[in-house]
Amino acid sequence: MRAVRYVDAEVGTAVSEVPDPSPGPDEVVISVEACGLCGSDVHSVQNGQCAPGQILGHEFSGRIVALGSNVTGWSDGQAVAASPLGS
Repeated sequence: MRAVRYVDAEVGTAVSEVPDPSPGPDEVVISVEACGLCGSDVHSVQNGQCAPGQILGHEFSGRIVALGSNVTGWSDGQAVAASPLGS
């Protein structure tokens, strides 16, 4: 999959290919159809709060493409949206 990743303080960010994830027992994998990079992403890069290789973008939508063995109440192909930084 393509992702925006933090490289280092000199380069900043770059789009790169990363391996598709596999779900843990209590997780789902989402094929991202839309993702935004917001102010908190930009500030994290500018303030040196990112680790090399870190994938940016935490507000996204897409469809579930894999379910962990313990997951119930969700289905393959289901449309979802997420903003995992808050409750």
